[in-house]
Amino acid sequence: MDEQKQETALYPIREVSERTGVNPVTLRAWERRYGLVKPQRTAKGHRLYSEQDIELIQKVVALLETGIPISRVRQVLERPASAPAAPQAEEDWERHREILTEAALSLNPGRLDAVYREVSSLYPASVLVRQVLRPALERLARLEGRDPLARHAASLLRCQLWVQAGHHIWQQSLRNQGPRLLYSALPGDGEDPEALFLALLLVENHHRLVWLPDPTPLRYLGESAAAAKADAILLFAAATPGQPLLNRELPALVAATEVPVGVAGPAAVRHQAAFRQTGAQPLPLEEERLLQALKALA
Repeated sequence: MDEQKQETALYPIREVSERTGVNPVTLRAWERRYGLVKPQRTAKGHRLYSEQDIELIQKVVALLETGIPISRVRQVLERPASAPAAPQAEEDWERHREILTEAALSLNPGRLDAVYREVSSLYPASVLVRQVLRPALERLARLEGRDPLARHAASLLRCQLWVQAGHHIWQQSLRNQGPRLLYSALPGDGEDPEALFLALLLVENHHRLVWLPDPTPLRYLGESAAAAKADAILLFAAATPGQPLLNRELPALVAATEVPVGVAGPAAVRHQAAFRQTGAQPLPLEEERLLQALKALA
């Protein structure tokens, strides 16, 4: 009886998004452009997904995580089990990066907006960051020495990311049901794109963020965590922290708050021992290990 109920159960797109970590815009794009998932429809046209649909979406996500671009996923899914593995089509990812970089270099906000919306509709945030956004920013950074427009292009792309990705983070946090994190950056690190990328990863994995990009002064974050009913405080650290922060400010925050304090980012890995001495918990950079560490923290 339970098996029959599971087979006939249907779920709205919002619930499917929460279960799979794939936002509704992306689910609709996969259906419309690639025919990957074909949900049923209500009389009013609302999508309803079966358990089999959800399993298929999870397979798609797993393939994307291996480096296969969305344009080749259907080919891989339909390939016989005995067939040789398909190449991982780096050229498809390269095309996404090139188009995004060229749009930024055009210094045309309308064009950049259209390109960003297009590519971001096709992939979960973690895949988008790893395969497209981070490489595009790194490419513009390398161009700065040769092309005087590259610095302005990078600035424009970062602005676009803060607006579009920030909106997604805000909306997804409202829908999520996971642990609530008071998320901020150490002084001076709030504008680093990696702080934004970490926030995308967190909301994609069901965390609810109360995001305060500029936590000045740091010692009051404990009161803010209590007001927000946060399960933990998570700080992003990119640059080497100063001695006043390590010797006074961060230990004072840890002592004043009743919730655990974690530190993520490159500096958290480089200075693990120093952060542990403050009472904060440094977290690993690798995504899966970081998420596992967060489960223990919050």
